[in-house]
Amino acid sequence: MFDFTKAHRHERLVADLGIALPDNAPKRFGERGALWNEVERVEKKADAQLCRRIEWALPDELPDDEKIRLARKHVAQRAAAGHVVDACIHCNVDGTNWHVHELEPLRPVGENGFLAKSENVYVCRKLGEKDDRKASAKEFAFLKAEGWEKVYRYRIGGETRWLTPTEAAARVRGKLGQSADPEDVSELTRKSRQGRNPKQETQYLTDWNEPTKAEEWRSEIAALINDALEENGFDGRVDHRSYERQGVERVPQVHEGSRVRAMENRAKAEAEAAGVEYEPVTLRGAQNAERRMANAEMAEASRELDMWCRPTVMDALLRNLRGLCLYALDAAKGFRDFRERLKGWGAATAWKGRDFWVYDEDEPRAASLMVDLDPKLGEYLSDNSAEVESERISCMRDAYIADVKRREKEYRGGVSAESRGGGYMLADMPKLKLPRPTPEIADDADVKQAISSAWQRCDAWRLSHAKDAPKPKPRPGGGSASQQQTQRRKEQPSHERNPNIGQGR
Repeated sequence: MFDFTKAHRHERLVADLGIALPDNAPKRFGERGALWNEVERVEKKADAQLCRRIEWALPDELPDDEKIRLARKHVAQRAAAGHVVDACIHCNVDGTNWHVHELEPLRPVGENGFLAKSENVYVCRKLGEKDDRKASAKEFAFLKAEGWEKVYRYRIGGETRWLTPTEAAARVRGKLGQSADPEDVSELTRKSRQGRNPKQETQYLTDWNEPTKAEEWRSEIAALINDALEENGFDGRVDHRSYERQGVERVPQVHEGSRVRAMENRAKAEAEAAGVEYEPVTLRGAQNAERRMANAEMAEASRELDMWCRPTVMDALLRNLRGLCLYALDAAKGFRDFRERLKGWGAATAWKGRDFWVYDEDEPRAASLMVDLDPKLGEYLSDNSAEVESERISCMRDAYIADVKRREKEYRGGVSAESRGGGYMLADMPKLKLPRPTPEIADDADVKQAISSAWQRCDAWRLSHAKDAPKPKPRPGGGSASQQQTQRRKEQPSHERNPNIGQGR
């Protein structure tokens, strides 16, 4: 029997939402023991996945009863879509962080119990039809009467292909000649077939495992949360998409987890009691503090720009950019010279994907695609596409290497902050994570060297700051190697150090 509470002993149960069933599910599945015992019975493989687990947080702004109502609403929505859902609401021991746990068996359910997750289908083909069809064994019994045939692997004339018996016989007849004996054609067709089994494919009976489903389900949860916030008079909204996909200029924070959060809360309470300023004591806490500060600075800058950045000002800045680009175009001797001239005049350039942008260094919001500023600029990019592409890849390489150095610096600073706060054991201390380079620069020697060097330096830094890192053994006699060598020379008699002392020429 499945015990849902054993995996969450460090949390407190707020509400047991029970089991929600689709309309066609057996009523006995409403009892938790019967449901999960049946799941374990039908999933016969030793490494079978028994269920899908969905966890999502409830907004702190809502009253407790509204949080429970929101969770029940989502559970009912999942059951209406055909899922069997076993759900409950947990929170931390201190009553914070309300969140929902949902367990869903992977199989669809029918009146008599769980159904198969998938079935094998035959690939069928018919002369005169453009596309193949996929049919189960029962469906093929009807299709066969309409002229459809299963597809087999044949090797004819040194070539292996998937063909129907009719197609294979036609190819054999083409090899032997149209006047060949039908029995010879039939015999050679039979011998040329590779194996007895027709072509089959696995077809899932539901789309629950499609890669796009996770995105769809997260979108549904976000919509329910936003509806609840609106009904209760709150202006805040949530979005399942990343800041980048939303077009929001904010740096995402890293997930801290309950252990890190508890360490930070203790450090904050101790700092308040001592009357000193609080500083993060964990690596992730330090990272999030820096990112919150960066987001606050960006928000303040955005507010200041909104106060004075009117359409007339923006139009003037874009006209200035256009004039600078045209002037640089006439004077430049190449694309790199073109970019350097613009930079010297306060007009920065950057690529976003394959698009070349120009913007004002003092006011980054005054930005435009270069091709949109003037038709001449678009013609220049088109006529010099090879040079432009080479410069784009070079800039991508330089930007990636600079990002690696920045991430290495942040990592080392975070590890140092962590070691001052007590530190992690070596096995628990996170390693440096770097983004994967784009295919255009993945094989570049400088990029590979930057990645390898950063990993080596950070691994050494991590090892030197871990609580349980092995310490280097002291040399016999104490002191460094150079100090020991100096001491030995002092103890050695002078005539042994220089045998020529006291001798004539």
